Amino acid sequence: MKNDRQFVLDTMKNVYGVNELADELFMSDDDSNEVDGDKVKALFVDYDKKKVAVNKTKFFDQGAQSREKKIKEDTENLIKSRFGITTFDGDGLESLIDHAVSLKPAGALKDLTPDQIEALPHVVGIKNKFQQQLTAKEQEFNEKLTAKEQEEAQKQLFGKIAANAIQVLGDKNAVLPEDEAKADRRIKKDLIEELNAYGWIEQNGLRIPIGKDGKQLETANGVLISEEDLITSIINENFEFKEELKAPPRTSPQDKNKGPKPDKAPEKEPYTGALPNSPEQYSKMMADRSLSLDMRKSMQRQYKKKNGII
Repeated sequence: MKNDRQFVLDTMKNVYGVNELADELFMSDDDSNEVDGDKVKALFVDYDKKKVAVNKTKFFDQGAQSREKKIKEDTENLIKSRFGITTFDGDGLESLIDHAVSLKPAGALKDLTPDQIEALPHVVGIKNKFQQQLTAKEQEFNEKLTAKEQEEAQKQLFGKIAANAIQVLGDKNAVLPEDEAKADRRIKKDLIEELNAYGWIEQNGLRIPIGKDGKQLETANGVLISEEDLITSIINENFEFKEELKAPPRTSPQDKNKGPKPDKAPEKEPYTGALPNSPEQYSKMMADRSLSLDMRKSMQRQYKKKNGII
């Protein structure tokens, strides 16, 4: 046991109420400056039994048992704290004292080797605590790094999809505003943002659109929808093409006398509800199949006109 006379005196005072104690009861017979571990063990056990016996005459058996348990716990906690014992698998006060005695260093601290110092209980406790904190920080960093890498990978994936969609739009010779800024806004609103409303994964070199249910998109007949299918469908629904434009009908002299004709035939099912206020709301309403195709096209034209796209 460590050469610590004051520790024994404090323990006897705080736990057993003993204010004075003769040195010969716990100090070594060979060295008056060294605590004798066997004597201390016997002293603690003896006073432990005396304390329990006194309490049993003063209280009922139940109270005595509770006090006995409290005394043992106080003694064990004091010993564990003093010797830096964080874990102990033994059973009983005597076993704990034996364990504490076994921790006595071979000599003064300055004489210990680095390995012996690292094996000291309080040093082990500090290292374990630091390692736990370090592990928690590493885990937090790795989680943030993984999330950032996934976010960046998703951006790169959608960049490829957007580039492919713009290429398909160009190949189909879609009609776009002559003003470049308006054309860019039209492509962003009617193509890119609608594609971005879906989730995307890449498997075996294929880019696969995912619905809100987390599954790959499919038709009503259960046919899986590919990237090309989805891009083509969005383009056909939102754009007109130059090869589809028809020459204006010829007019005869008689037609000129019939008065001006309307620019467009009235819409079959005009949309009269509230227009979307954001790209997200627009994409959601365009995907709402409870609205008829004519009503969605009507809403789309009104939305584009409102935002200066057409």
